[in-house]
Amino acid sequence: MAPPRKSNQNFALNSEKPKLLLDRRKPSQAGASLFDDTRNYVLGDEELNLLGDRDKLAQWRHKNMGPAFYRLGRKIIYRGADLNAYAEANRVEPGHVE
Repeated sequence: MAPPRKSNQNFALNSEKPKLLLDRRKPSQAGASLFDDTRNYVLGDEELNLLGDRDKLAQWRHKNMGPAFYRLGRKIIYRGADLNAYAEANRVEPGHVE
């Protein structure tokens, strides 16, 4: 009688798929982050398309709407933390009456 193969058993136990963590903040803090808080985003980054296309973001900046941004010369920079704050401020709770 052959002894059980422990290595295969361990592999089977440890082969679970890793969980996708959208939010690294404590559970007491609100919601999952759409953007990386520590990253800066510039026009042309695909992630900004969640908010709108390049023209829509330009319209918002012209009308002083939308998320906070930095203008350094001609370069427009959005902080991830500012994008998350804007998204959270515009979050809609289904069934919630204001």
